Amino acid sequence: RWAIGPRWSAPPGSWLFVSEGYLRDMSFRVTQKTLESLEWPQVARRLREECRTPRQETGNSSADFAEGLSEVKARLTETSEARALLDGDQVAPLGGVVELYAAFQHAEKGGTLTPQQLLDVRSTLVALHETKRFLEGNAEQAPQLAAQASILSDRRALERDIDQSIDSAGEVRDEASAELAAARRESNQLAGDLQLRLARSLQDPEVS
Repeated sequence: RWAIGPRWSAPPGSWLFVSEGYLRDMSFRVTQKTLESLEWPQVARRLREECRTPRQETGNSSADFAEGLSEVKARLTETSEARALLDGDQVAPLGGVVELYAAFQHAEKGGTLTPQQLLDVRSTLVALHETKRFLEGNAEQAPQLAAQASILSDRRALERDIDQSIDSAGEVRDEASAELAAARRESNQLAGDLQLRLARSLQDPEVS
């Protein structure tokens, strides 16, 4: 659903761009016919199809228009660099990125992340670290994209902490806590003692 109209309680000439619930003030006039001529709905749809997480898909249902000519040129340069990398079979290693929005919201409210959520955090951090290295390694061919790599912080220490605490099956490792390791040893010992008692009871003629 697309709509263009004058902004309420605003100076004359200020218009709103509305796309699937997304509102943005525009610095220029644009009509529905113009958007359709530009195939803007198709562009937005293709963007959604290429997004890797539901959160990105929602946020990119309508991409922002550039603020000026310099931003337009910068975006076109980045697009050209990305296209060149793809044409050379150079693909950013983003396969491990996982949707973390719900998990982060839960954590911000004081909640504790589950082991699987922590594994998802680690997977995403690894993918972002590898992507940063990928972009920096292609700086000669894609300098504008390489410059964007600076916004990706180094969180390898957190990756290691999660890896040392949670195994690939989503189980908390004994090494994560001395108290946990002791509790598990005690639990295993009690379980073994119980099984032994049950076996002896089943072999007792008076019980059978």
